[in-house]
Amino acid sequence: MPCLRMPAWQSRVVVRLNRHCWIHSKSLTGYIQTQKQPVFIKNYIPTIKLRLNLIRNYLNLIKLFCNYYFVKEGENMFGKNRRLNRLFVGNEKLCLLSPLDHGGWLGPVKGLDNPEWIVGEVVAGGANAVLASPGFLQAAQKSLKPETGLVLRVSLTAGLSKQGTQETPIATLDSAIRMDADAVVVSVFFGREGDIEIYQWLAALVEECHPYGMPVIAEMMPPENVSYDPIAIAHAARIGMEIGADVIKTNFSGDVESFRSVVKSVPIPIIVAGGPKTGNEGDDATVKMAKAAIEAGAKGVAIGRRVWQSDNPREVTRQVASAFWK
Repeated sequence: MPCLRMPAWQSRVVVRLNRHCWIHSKSLTGYIQTQKQPVFIKNYIPTIKLRLNLIRNYLNLIKLFCNYYFVKEGENMFGKNRRLNRLFVGNEKLCLLSPLDHGGWLGPVKGLDNPEWIVGEVVAGGANAVLASPGFLQAAQKSLKPETGLVLRVSLTAGLSKQGTQETPIATLDSAIRMDADAVVVSVFFGREGDIEIYQWLAALVEECHPYGMPVIAEMMPPENVSYDPIAIAHAARIGMEIGADVIKTNFSGDVESFRSVVKSVPIPIIVAGGPKTGNEGDDATVKMAKAAIEAGAKGVAIGRRVWQSDNPREVTRQVASAFWK
């Protein structure tokens, strides 16, 4: 029978497998016995799988220790502190957040039809951070200054859908890291269909973001029939805190005293949502609300529609900024 020469790569495999047999043989006799049988790679598949599993477990162990190293100091994580310090600025550590994330459920309404322009206006007016979806931030990137805080919306309400009353995931932690975001935000609208699923997804997102120092802002909205009730606001905010969110965004109860009770019940920063204008409210009402929220202990305001639906978004933003930054 002719002797066929095996390719070089097969020779190397045989040598390595033979060496494996030699190392693991209990004696020279055992090694010699193994050589009496043909060497087939398939015979070593269980061993190869075992080695791969060992490598996989080793990498998981390294990851575990890395996560422990960065998380062991709790909320004093270096990366998370740097991101939060870009959101809460000044001596008072306050945040003037401009939410520009309404296009998913309101469509291209006035004020949001030109992302680059509106971002330029609110930043020039004094907003130190903007909140928007991935696509909106991509479209407005020329107007984003390096020092401007970025809050990435990773959930969105689709206004055209019959099931669009609740949030749907649209981005991930990886998206936030790639876009150099300073925080991610998820909204939970209690009382709407699907609120439990979003509640659970928020909890999973918090667990995922924590090892990487990515702050999570939970926008916790009470049921519509008690939207501005301080007890309901405090309850919704408390749920977000209990889940592990770093910051809460929620409604303002309407007066300083009642909102103070909300702040006292939630020992993490609260950002007050501006909400829509009601009736013939002027810009003065927006400024008054922002000032009252900060006086009550809120760490920031997020005023969207009241700003970008106004005739002069830059001026309204400037007035709000001057109301609580000294």
